[in-house]
Amino acid sequence: MKIIVFLTFVFAVVVILISLLYGFSVFLKNKKALLESEDATVISKKNVNNTSFISNYFLNNTSFLVVFKMDSKADKKFMVSKKIYDSLEINEKGILNYKGTKFIEFIKSGINL
Repeated sequence: MKIIVFLTFVFAVVVILISLLYGFSVFLKNKKALLESEDATVISKKNVNNTSFISNYFLNNTSFLVVFKMDSKADKKFMVSKKIYDSLEINEKGILNYKGTKFIEFIKSGINL
């Protein structure tokens, strides 16, 4: 029984370390990436609710995803704050500024078709 508890603990620690290393590597890639600006259109918005049960408590976390259609490339997806999410509308056009996988800003063109 003790070996099962130990192996479960080791597995949990390994999973946590891998997650931390992955997050840190994404952070470093975004930090090294060049700032890019492209004409884009908001084509989709989605809020994702995640619920976890930890130590007799329910934890709710909502993430806000916005998908942009780029003039020069395929679609790009970014996690944004609720404030940004609420300020964007489907089919809104503007200039998207991003760095790697990190959303920087969306400057609206003022003309929506």
